[in-house]
Amino acid sequence: MSTPRPAASWRSSRQIYQQFRHDLKHPPATDPQTTTATAATPSTTRRENFRAYLKVVFLFRWQIAAILGLAIVVSVLEVYQPRLIGEAIDQILQNPALSTAEKNRQLLHSVLMLLGMVVMARALDSWRDYRTHRLNARVLSRLRRLLYGHLLRFPLARIHDLKTGGIVSRLTGDLEALTGLVQMAFISPLVAVLRVGFAFFIVWQWNPRLALILVCLLGPMAFASFLWIGPIRQVWHFYFKRKGELDSRISETFGGVRVVRAFQRENAEELRYASSQHALARLNLHAVRYTSIVHILWSVLIPLANVAVLFFGGRMLFDGTASIGQITGMMGFTGMLMGPVYMIVQTFGDLQKSLAAVDRVFDHLREPDELNDAPNAVDAPSIVREITFEAVDFGYSDDRKIIHDFSLVVPAGSTVALVGASGAGKTTIADLVARFYRPTSGHIRLNGIPLENIRLHSYRRLLGIVSQDTFLFDGTIAENLAYGRPKATREEIIAAARQAHADEFIADLPQGYDTPIGERGTRLSGGQRQRLSIARAIVADPQILILDEATSALDTHSERLIQEALEKLEVGRTTFTIAHRLSTIARAEIIAVLDKGRLVECGNHAALMEMRGRYWHMVEQQREGLGD
Repeated sequence: MSTPRPAASWRSSRQIYQQFRHDLKHPPATDPQTTTATAATPSTTRRENFRAYLKVVFLFRWQIAAILGLAIVVSVLEVYQPRLIGEAIDQILQNPALSTAEKNRQLLHSVLMLLGMVVMARALDSWRDYRTHRLNARVLSRLRRLLYGHLLRFPLARIHDLKTGGIVSRLTGDLEALTGLVQMAFISPLVAVLRVGFAFFIVWQWNPRLALILVCLLGPMAFASFLWIGPIRQVWHFYFKRKGELDSRISETFGGVRVVRAFQRENAEELRYASSQHALARLNLHAVRYTSIVHILWSVLIPLANVAVLFFGGRMLFDGTASIGQITGMMGFTGMLMGPVYMIVQTFGDLQKSLAAVDRVFDHLREPDELNDAPNAVDAPSIVREITFEAVDFGYSDDRKIIHDFSLVVPAGSTVALVGASGAGKTTIADLVARFYRPTSGHIRLNGIPLENIRLHSYRRLLGIVSQDTFLFDGTIAENLAYGRPKATREEIIAAARQAHADEFIADLPQGYDTPIGERGTRLSGGQRQRLSIARAIVADPQILILDEATSALDTHSERLIQEALEKLEVGRTTFTIAHRLSTIARAEIIAVLDKGRLVECGNHAALMEMRGRYWHMVEQQREGLGD
């Protein structure tokens, strides 16, 4: 049996890598109106992102100061050790004026001092390392909370663009790449600069000529290394983009695993996954090649510096301008000077990966929330008296309008049935009422107040939604029913379940209301999930109720029971219901008939039947389908 060919959108890892190399040399033009983290971020935006990151880090300034203080003490203790060894050689071992006993005494004193400095430096450095890890964890936790909260409030259209896997990728992979950024961007460079400064100061005081030799080797190499490593940031931008796409694909594949198996696409999906993983490996190796070249050069430079010190120091020894102790100490100082600079260079390479993640994270944090409250926004009224649509237009884009000039007055307590063919705009009207989207033009008013002038959080407290796509969380039945009102009592939860006719099957479950229902309620049938969704709305006790095909997953018997429950629930509430069944539509006080986003008929069932228009045709077609 041959392997199924993958979809047309599938690309091999070689093609992905070639595209990356092309984009690296010829960056694609980006839409200035679109803020995403998938392309290289402009330098101005990078600075803004890094400044935003600094604001978060500044919250932990005292912890950073304490870590830097410990690092300074450790640096002083470590940097002075080669000087102490060199002085011991010159002043003790090479000093003919001292007796053997005096040499032993002074040597023991120097060794004990050196040992004390080593032990103290290691102990303080371990304490500094622990505090650094704790600081990294706190900064990362703060950023994760900020990003998670912000993504929760993203516009729905933007969330759909990112996809579930893409969001998870940002909360895990992107943020994990920021682990240690505080150390890489602040602590390590400052510590390295201090160590180099202390070491150079001691070396210069000890022997200026040998100090200049080390500087001549160090400066050009460090400068060339920074220039070489700089472009790696673009590699990581592309890497994170591909990883986010892969995570999204994984989420989609397992979310639709039934479809994958039904169409025998396991091999194709496996091949797509393997190709994407291989492409990520190629990108990672591309960055590793850059950094490995620098690593090789520095691994040669440090021994070369020792050779240079030995050669030039030996010549200086012959003419009496250097001592054996100074030469030995200088060879120790090459590590003190070269090591911190190499650490800065190495950290700079790792820093590019973290800065690419900073761009992706803070590009999203700078995006606007779902619907920002107006400066003069007020709390929602406690009682709903009227909802008015005034010439409402809406489109997901400027060239694709979905709702056209929709006007309607809905008195409090009325039930509005939105009817029409698929794609007529029924769900969009309900989404506008729920403020998932904002009208492109026109206004929706609550008691005469435009919705955009009402604080979103207070307005949503008035809402209860039962949708066709029932979503339940992984938890117990009681936790799901109380999701809209966490403080609801057990008695209120049970009463709501009985009203939604859910108590009858809950009683048969092993743990009753404390029974876990699994992710998305997979342990329940579709009808059971729908009844729990209705019960959840009952517990929330909303003033505005939105029912989007609320009985679509129920059989005839369950539907009749639920209709009775919904009729009781709708009493005293303003209800927008989307349904195709005549039993649901006919009892509504207002029936709004939509066609391609336009309100073409409006009235109650009797009035619209007398008109013998579009609604009459819909009813007759449904009756014929039912065999009436």
